[in-house]
Amino acid sequence: MKLGILTFQSRQYQNFDAVDELFRAAQALGCDVEIVYAEHLQLRVGGKKTVITHKGKALPAYDVLLARPRIIGDPAIPKTVLTEVERAGYRLINCADGFFAAKNKIESLMRLQAAGLPLIPSSVVYNMEEAERAAKSYGFPVVLKVPYRSQGTGVFFAESVTSLRPIADFLISRGFDDPMVVQKFVKGIRADVRAFVIGNKVVASAKRHLAAGEFRANQKQGAEMEPIVLTKQQQ
Repeated sequence: MKLGILTFQSRQYQNFDAVDELFRAAQALGCDVEIVYAEHLQLRVGGKKTVITHKGKALPAYDVLLARPRIIGDPAIPKTVLTEVERAGYRLINCADGFFAAKNKIESLMRLQAAGLPLIPSSVVYNMEEAERAAKSYGFPVVLKVPYRSQGTGVFFAESVTSLRPIADFLISRGFDDPMVVQKFVKGIRADVRAFVIGNKVVASAKRHLAAGEFRANQKQGAEMEPIVLTKQQQ
């Protein structure tokens, strides 16, 4: 299998080691694997279809392109690029739409709600007044999140209006015109479950145990992971 890892990160990016890990794992499985840097892509439009080149040459044919967009930027632009790559006939993992749904926390909430799944009470707000109103309706403490990021970054814990205000003020003052997500904090939960789905089948699952003194169940924040077998209800 010829595999391309399409990364939107440069080697100077702090989490690029994950791309190298994927590269080594693919090699170990016998794949012919290459790293494709988005910074060297050119999408030329104006003809009958978009022409995609990499370092001035036609983007090679791959059986699969494994997409690795950055976690800190608005996912709309990478989604547009990935959509054009899909239209050019490349098979992407994850697809452009799946990537956008996962990286945009607001989109994730809306899709889960549309699917009829139970959700933690959450509000999408744009200003301090609405952030306070949402938090008071849920009761403190609450969690505030930026709409896109990963690994537990951009997630804040507010125990009162006094602690909420500087957090919301910081998120508003960044100048991105992005909303924030205010969520009810569920007390007593010290672990969560992650399930990895391909098509309609769960192919792997794990439980993440929070580190002492943490409220974020991210491995980057010290959480410990263990493989588990899901119950019928979880599946």
